[in-house]
Amino acid sequence: KTGTPDLPGDFAGGVIKVYTVNSVDKNFTDVNLSVGYRVNTTFNDYYQSEGSKTDFLGFDNSFRALPSSFPGRNTLQGSARNSLMRTDAAHSLTNNFNPQRGSATPDYGMGISLGRTMMIGEKVITSINTINYSRSYQSYSREFNRYFEWVDKDQPILTRFNYNDATYQQDTRISAMSNWTLELNKRHKIKFSNLFNQIGENETIIREGHDYLQRPNDDLKNYMLGYRSRSIYTGQIEIENSFPDRLKLNWLIGGSYLGESEPDLRRFRTYRRIGDTESNYTMQLPPSSNLFETGRYFGSLGEYSANQGLNATYTFTNEDKDKEPVQLKAGYSVDYRSRDFNSRYFSYLYPGFFDPAVGQQMSQLPLDQIFSNDNISNQNGFVIEEGTRPIDSYTASNLLTAGYIYGIVPVGKLNVSGGLRVEHNIQRMDSQDDLKKIKVNNPLTSYLPFLNASYQMAEKFVIRAGYGSTVNRPEFRELAPFLFYDYKMEAGRVGNPDLKTAIIDNYDLRFEWYPRIGETISLGFFYKDFTNPIESRTIITSEQPQFTFINAAKATNYGAELELRKSLTDVVASKFLQNFSINLNGSYIFSEVDLGDITLAQDRIRPLQGQSPFIVNAGLYYQDEEKNFSARINYNIFGKRIYSVGDVLFPTIYEMPRHSLDLTVSKKFSELLTVKAGITDILNYAFRYKQDSDRNNAIDGNDDIVFAFKRGSLVTLSATFSLHKDKKK
Repeated sequence: KTGTPDLPGDFAGGVIKVYTVNSVDKNFTDVNLSVGYRVNTTFNDYYQSEGSKTDFLGFDNSFRALPSSFPGRNTLQGSARNSLMRTDAAHSLTNNFNPQRGSATPDYGMGISLGRTMMIGEKVITSINTINYSRSYQSYSREFNRYFEWVDKDQPILTRFNYNDATYQQDTRISAMSNWTLELNKRHKIKFSNLFNQIGENETIIREGHDYLQRPNDDLKNYMLGYRSRSIYTGQIEIENSFPDRLKLNWLIGGSYLGESEPDLRRFRTYRRIGDTESNYTMQLPPSSNLFETGRYFGSLGEYSANQGLNATYTFTNEDKDKEPVQLKAGYSVDYRSRDFNSRYFSYLYPGFFDPAVGQQMSQLPLDQIFSNDNISNQNGFVIEEGTRPIDSYTASNLLTAGYIYGIVPVGKLNVSGGLRVEHNIQRMDSQDDLKKIKVNNPLTSYLPFLNASYQMAEKFVIRAGYGSTVNRPEFRELAPFLFYDYKMEAGRVGNPDLKTAIIDNYDLRFEWYPRIGETISLGFFYKDFTNPIESRTIITSEQPQFTFINAAKATNYGAELELRKSLTDVVASKFLQNFSINLNGSYIFSEVDLGDITLAQDRIRPLQGQSPFIVNAGLYYQDEEKNFSARINYNIFGKRIYSVGDVLFPTIYEMPRHSLDLTVSKKFSELLTVKAGITDILNYAFRYKQDSDRNNAIDGNDDIVFAFKRGSLVTLSATFSLHKDKKK
């Protein structure tokens, strides 16, 4: 939470560093099996469209992908609507518009972990390898509303539409880790770390309700059938050298790959007259290609990165062995990322120069028949039309070079550390709209000073103060002008190529008391000053909202944080109560944004988007070493926060507070078997998003629900079997 020059400069609230295990003190082989039951999902009806034979592995085997023979964009868009080429192209796509009903099985998972230590002469090789597989289901009903507000604020809020979204999700995850350490001797080590994740997400949303503007006399039934897979790999080689003259070197070289595929995302709308339950729903056909009426979307993303760095630490000789030594650190890092994103989309339509009676008849066919090859023809049949524009693809890159110098100087009870980090970042993006090329080229050099001091007033009491300058750079997707139709929000999402990097000045003051080892009581105060903070905002595009990103002029964040970690050992007489410990973290935050000159029909001053006014995390832990039993219960709540900043027609949307309570128990029955059980989201508290309908910068009885849903509690049971375990050789 407090920055230092050796940490990346791109953070606001803090930095999370993940260290995967690289060494073991015993050889082991562990097998883990788990099963889960989710309330209102498991054994209930579940809908999804036909998938590929490799969906169970988290990726599609080209069942949904565009065929290799499919015409290119320019070729297809340059052809006549009644051309045979369009007919043949449409015939090559799957007829996959009817979600099939099944039953959601219990969640399940399995995994194996192996740790080995080997000797080659006097050299030690340690290897840790794990692979885990899991599959889970989720279904829930979501209330979704939108409203209109007249210019005359004395008029009531009018409902634009109200829907019920039946949502069905299936996730498949495979994760693998393989870490190796070669210990040449006590001073020199080489580490090779690998982490891979494969994630497949199948989602179906069946939307029913009414649109009081476009089709006030109809019942609506709209569909989204989608599948997305992601492949993520990260690898790193790390060399650690320690020299007798107190010099330590840490060399790093690594790379990563992110691949994302979203093949054949289908979104379409159907309708029938209110009360006419005997008739089939009619497919709503577009006059030209778009993303939401009989639309088929194909998107793919590939991102590669490479990084290299060196960190050096020199510890100065200290004659007084009781005092902390003076240390000097310096280093550099280079990180390069490159992304290539491409997408295409198509719609089915019925040309006006065909027989309209035939088109009307075909539009009422069942979902499993309507777009079959028999109904796609260059004569009185459906045809496909591509709506892809140049703006639907982009390339981007980011080159970050950084260097730092960092000193730690103890002076009696005062410990002072600080230094300077310099980061030169070049962010580029290339895209194109219908008229011109869109280019982003943002070179920026950031000088980031840090100064931290701690004073030990007593043996167990420390005061800390710090200052640091950090940045918050826009992500590629926040910059890209690519417009994506978000079915869940019934809105578009588009980036903003004009985004600037946010600059943050961070001030911290903290009082810490350590009653015993492992225990902490701390009270901290913080203040953050933002220049050009990046926020999510709703903008006007005719009658539909669109979500994008903006820079506000400036913002401030300040508040207090209380942290408590305390064991009841030796505090109470009861042996049972002595096994308990508590962990509490609570923050109270004031935030304020000045929109500057970009404000439109809204207050210029308001809270920062995404910032809760308070956050509380609490945990109660029980550990009985003699009986090998442990339990913990965790609670979390946050204050309401802005989900998206509003505009003239669309008020600001707030995410409302939500209580979360989780319970986990664990019992080790022997050296061979450990069993865990848990309940996630015991309260099953609703996710609620409300809009500030009366625009008074508060959520009260005059404001309206945008969407709300409950996911259901999840009960899990897992067992870990230790098949092989011995002492380190």
